[in-house]
Amino acid sequence: MTDQSIECSEEHKALKQKIEEMCKNCADTHARLFGGINQLDGQLSFIDKVTVIQEKQEEILKQLAENKQQQENNRKFIQNCVVGLVVVVLSGFITIGQKSQQLENNTNKVNEHSQQITTLLSDVAALKVKCR
Repeated sequence: MTDQSIECSEEHKALKQKIEEMCKNCADTHARLFGGINQLDGQLSFIDKVTVIQEKQEEILKQLAENKQQQENNRKFIQNCVVGLVVVVLSGFITIGQKSQQLENNTNKVNEHSQQITTLLSDVAALKVKCR
C-alpha cells in the first residue's frame, strides 16, 4: 500500500466512525424528542412534556376564564341587589311621606271639627242662658 492509500483508508475509517456516531446521536435525539424503544420506564419524551405543559396551560386558562365569568356574575348580582335595595328604600320613604301627609291632613280636619264642636257648644250654652 502506498502512503496515499493508507492516508485515504484512515480518512475513510474516521469518516465512517463519525457517520456512525451521528446516526447514534440522531437516534438518541429522536428518542428524546419523540420517544422510542430505548426509552426508560417513566421517562417522557420532549414532545410528551410539551403536550402535558400545553394541556395544563389550557386547563389553567379555562379555569381563569370560568373564574372571571363567575366574578362578573357576582358583580352583576351585587349590582342588582344594590339597585333593588335603593328602589325599596326610596319607595319606603315615599310611602312614609304619603302617610305623614295623610296624617297631617287628618289632624287638621280633627282640629277644625274640634273648633266647630267648641263653637257649637258655646252657642248651645248661650241659647240655654237665653232660654232660662
